[in-house]
Amino acid sequence: AEWMQTVEAKWEKARRGKEDISLYGWLNYTQKITKQEARPKRVVLYNSSGTNIAAALLEPISVHSSRLPVSGFIADSVTFYYYPASRNEGEYLVAMLNSDIVNQLIKVFQPQGLFGPRHIQRRPFEVCAIPAFNAKDVRHVRLAKLARACARVVAEHGLALRGTLGRRRIDART
Repeated sequence: AEWMQTVEAKWEKARRGKEDISLYGWLNYTQKITKQEARPKRVVLYNSSGTNIAAALLEPISVHSSRLPVSGFIADSVTFYYYPASRNEGEYLVAMLNSDIVNQLIKVFQPQGLFGPRHIQRRPFEVCAIPAFNAKDVRHVRLAKLARACARVVAEHGLALRGTLGRRRIDART
């Protein structure tokens, strides 16, 4: 509560003469918080910017890698999120989004920055015909199993905990 009071005071001081919006109004601008489920069973996340897409399935009710329990989760404004109906659906989507083919197909449509392609945004879904998950399609189920196996390898080798975020993504892709 004290921290929030300090932040509110700084917000009020910094915004003088600017937009008449409260700190809470700005935090929830375009309902970026209240549209989300604070305690979803699972959520697929992927980055909205950067050169390469990186997706993951998070199950907030499980224990985080830091060994601390997670009681809820809110994606920030530069992260895209989707609430899959099942773990298989989430893993399938992660497999599709992390595939080299999706990553390569969006490159042509990404704006070029100083260090190459930038801004992934909704391009994977606008450029690629990613089929909706079908539990009866053996290929979809197989992709979900492969994504689960890849996540296990990353966790077992501690790849998610070494180096910079960019280095971690490269390690996980190889």
